Amino acid sequence: MAVTTYGVNNSLAVKLFYRKLFEESLKECELYKMMGKSSDAAIQILEDTQKGAGDQITFGLRMLLTGAGRQGDDTLEGNEEALVTYSDAILINQQRNAVRSAGELFCLAA
Repeated sequence: MAVTTYGVNNSLAVKLFYRKLFEESLKECELYKMMGKSSDAAIQILEDTQKGAGDQITFGLRMLLTGAGRQGDDTLEGNEEALVTYSDAILINQQRNAVRSAGELFCLAA
């Protein structure tokens, strides 16, 4: 059985900086500029995903119309096009790994 030990003076023993470091480093990522909460964002931040583990968010996807359309004053009635829709789902869950530590002081729960 493998055991990992971090001494008191090891720079990796202190983990309190991690969340802020991640948030700040994300801002330097090129993809950050494409992220947002609005539907115009290329990468949407869905706040619904903060409900908790095991939640599933289902959303509808509507495809663009593919017909040629009608010109000028041509009659629209009878020449309608059916919408093509799909759905997708995001499942919130966790994936964990285990590492055995030599002491409880530095044991990190996943």
